[in-house]
Amino acid sequence: MGVTVGGVTGRDVEELKRRLGRVERNAAGKRQFDDGLRQEVIAYVRARVAAGVSQTQATKELGLEQRTVWGWMRAKSRALVRKVEVIEPRVAEALPERTFEVRFPSGARIDGLTLEDVATLLRRSS
Repeated sequence: MGVTVGGVTGRDVEELKRRLGRVERNAAGKRQFDDGLRQEVIAYVRARVAAGVSQTQATKELGLEQRTVWGWMRAKSRALVRKVEVIEPRVAEALPERTFEVRFPSGARIDGLTLEDVATLLRRSS
C-alpha cells in the first residue's frame, strides 16, 4: 500500500507524477492536460491542503506551478451550479417593505434584501 500522504498513498502520488511527466507539449511548448488528470491533481492538492500543507508546496510535490493548478481550481469552482435558497422573513408585517433572506450552502446569509436586491444578486452570480 505504501505511505499515505494527505489521504493519498505514496505509490499513487508517484504514479500521478509519472503521468504528469508523460503529457506531451504542444507547438508553443506548453503541456496540454486532459480534464481527468486535472481533476486528479485538484483532488490531490485539496487533500494535501486539508492535511495542513500549503497549496504551493502540494503543487511543487507534483512538479507543477501553483498558478497553473490555482487556475484549474478557480475554473472548476466557477463552473459549479450553486443552490441558493430565498426565504421570506417570519415578521414581514413589521417591515415597511417586503424583504428576503438569502442563505448560501456555505452557511452565509444576507438578511433584509428587497426583491430587486435578490434579482441583482442572482444576475451578478451568473
